[in-house]
Amino acid sequence: MTIETLIEQLESLIDNQKDFIAGDETGVFERDVEALEIAINIIKNHEDDLRVCSDCGKIMTEGFCIENGLEYYCSDECLHKHYTEDEYLKMYDDGNGDSYYTEWED
Repeated sequence: MTIETLIEQLESLIDNQKDFIAGDETGVFERDVEALEIAINIIKNHEDDLRVCSDCGKIMTEGFCIENGLEYYCSDECLHKHYTEDEYLKMYDDGNGDSYYTEWED
């Protein structure tokens, strides 16, 4: 999943929540929309620094970088849905390859 796709999905949630605001006396749906708008702004302001798991869509602070950023995976579980351990180790190439596990700064 790309950052653009994540933003599109959040904007779609906003559109869906707005359908319920008029009839909601509690303000819950309006607060949901406000929270989604805040999330979108945070993502847009940090777009260059964010990594999103190519499998589950989770925003990552650490995980697997495949082929210098072609793909990202947040966990062994997500990685191994796409690559076996042996395939990953070949790409990792004892630290000499373009695939590796890392942590990104916040």
